[in-house]
Amino acid sequence: MYWPDWVMIGGICIIGAAIILSVWQYVLIARQVGEQKIPLATARRIGGARQDWFQGAGWFGLLLVTTSQAYQEVQRGARAQSIMLSLAAVAVGAFTCGLYSGRLLLRRQRLLETAAESRLDQSSGEA
Repeated sequence: MYWPDWVMIGGICIIGAAIILSVWQYVLIARQVGEQKIPLATARRIGGARQDWFQGAGWFGLLLVTTSQAYQEVQRGARAQSIMLSLAAVAVGAFTCGLYSGRLLLRRQRLLETAAESRLDQSSGEA
């Protein structure tokens, strides 16, 4: 086995872990809401960021799998149509990973802005 095979195995493992963690997160949220520990809106907000992480990781795993498959097709001299289709799959995977990265960065930015505003509100309230 050479490196594209290891990349593909790693991608499959990442996809499997993301699916398991995502399902576990849904079960955890359902249990907390069912026991009335937290309201549904709060559970969705808390679980949303984690779901973005898990889904982004799943798409990253898929990107690794498609990239290694495209590399193997180029190495063995597959038809041009097959190579172009594999490259299109890599491009879609990279685009989707970028979308999830952007969502996570926006969540982080909103969190930092909210924290900064609350500090400003507290400091202006003390004066």
